[in-house]
Amino acid sequence: MRRKLKIFAIFLVALLTQESCGGGKGDSNFVGAALVYINAEPRTIDRGDRTRVTINIEQVHPNGILLKLKYPTGLGYVAKSARIGERLEQLKAINPAFNLSDEVHKFTVFTISRSALGEKNKGLLRLELTGLSRLDKGVVAVDADVNDPKINDEVEFDINDPQFEPEDLVEITVRG
Repeated sequence: MRRKLKIFAIFLVALLTQESCGGGKGDSNFVGAALVYINAEPRTIDRGDRTRVTINIEQVHPNGILLKLKYPTGLGYVAKSARIGERLEQLKAINPAFNLSDEVHKFTVFTISRSALGEKNKGLLRLELTGLSRLDKGVVAVDADVNDPKINDEVEFDINDPQFEPEDLVEITVRG
């Protein structure tokens, strides 16, 4: 139900944006960083087990994006597990630009160019998280920001001020 409401809200915003920009053909008026949707399977794991997170990405801004993944410290990013591409059969390895944590959350951040998703500007990022400690419905959220070419990526993301506004989320439970 929540996902349907989010999709409706995105549709409504896109429709209003199109109307306020004087029309045009659908997606050509999208001016955000990207459209992102997250899923994870399985959503309940044992400590030490892994869940596969899939982030569908569409309409990446011409400058590219910083794709930020935020999750609780009870989960951990599995090194070298991330793959990106247009389709499952074509996924290529990608490493995060940052993998940082504070006392409560972890952030795994990827810099993604528009070309990484091919001509259709649509694809997916797939990665794995492992269960480190007991977690009851821990929120794994995704946010996309336009990558500013005038700012070095090293300083563009600050864990003390992550500027994180979740665009989609999924809940993960870690048993035991």
